[in-house]
Amino acid sequence: MQAALAASDLTRFAFPDQDFLNAYFGGAWQPLPYTYNATKGMYAAHRPPCDGLVFELAAVRNLHFTMAKPWDLRHPCHKGFERLNQLWHAAYAEPRTLGRTLLQAHLAEQRARRAAEAGNRQPVT
Repeated sequence: MQAALAASDLTRFAFPDQDFLNAYFGGAWQPLPYTYNATKGMYAAHRPPCDGLVFELAAVRNLHFTMAKPWDLRHPCHKGFERLNQLWHAAYAEPRTLGRTLLQAHLAEQRARRAAEAGNRQPVT
């Protein structure tokens, strides 16, 4: 791998680390489910109410903080990601509180999902 890296023109890659790994391993890898590389963009696009895949925070094992980082408090792109940023801050400030914060977020998701489902129900005639 080091020889291939040394022989590569990394300037052709937009994201050199990930793009090199993709090129080096070619089709010899399997993508992980979103729960192991969940992103803020997925959260924005797939939380209730939505059709198809629903972002379930309780299922997430690794959250990739793309875009605005939670520690950059002045970044203008935090709107809508308060719950995710709260998780990061809980883990950073006191890791023991993360479980409670995750439970609160999960319960809030369940309430939002039930509310969305109730709003989509058609009266039975």
